[in-house]
Amino acid sequence: MNTRAQDIKALLLRAQSDVEELAKQSASGQIDRITLKNTLENLRSSLDYVAQDIAAELKRRAPTEGMPLIIYFPYGRDREKFTYSVKRNLPTVVRDAPALYGVIEGAQPFISGDPWLTDLCELTNSVKHNELTKTTTKRFAGINVPGFGRMSGENISFRGNVFGDLRLPMDDVFIRTNGEIDVIPGEVPVEVTRDNQILFHERKLPVAPFTAHCTKRLNELVTAIYKLL
Repeated sequence: MNTRAQDIKALLLRAQSDVEELAKQSASGQIDRITLKNTLENLRSSLDYVAQDIAAELKRRAPTEGMPLIIYFPYGRDREKFTYSVKRNLPTVVRDAPALYGVIEGAQPFISGDPWLTDLCELTNSVKHNELTKTTTKRFAGINVPGFGRMSGENISFRGNVFGDLRLPMDDVFIRTNGEIDVIPGEVPVEVTRDNQILFHERKLPVAPFTAHCTKRLNELVTAIYKLL
């Protein structure tokens, strides 16, 4: 395993650990934005380290061809932007490494239908050059109802219900959009639960699931690329 591949493995292992920590923080309703910044940057660095090894392979296959001094992993929301990014960063990959190009192209949202790669790169650009990522906390509430199971969401109105053959009145529970909960006690209690979800402010992407998904997809992408290097 070359040095960059070892570095990528270390970055992804650290990212996985940080993702797990972000999930715990998100559930508590408050996230450490420095941890989030580091996670995004470690994931992005993994991509760009891979791009450096791809460039090294392209130089080996065509030593006389020039390569840019600064290389980033190509990405684009549409084919036009992606093609421009490839020409700018790995200009000979289509000709000299078509299989590698196919893997890179397959990760793009206009092929895969999954925008994780472009979302990750754009979020990291913002946090690296502008400011710490802004987040929004969304609070959810739910109820565990005997004989019914769990119900969760917004604007829940659970009232006028009875339990069992004795038709004992159950708690009336009202969950409003702002997360406020009102309970009118009955003879059979209804368990009320509270959950938090933290979102990237502008994109409304949930932080914990998104970073976990990126880490998983990055591991898959890195594995596929190094099989061809």
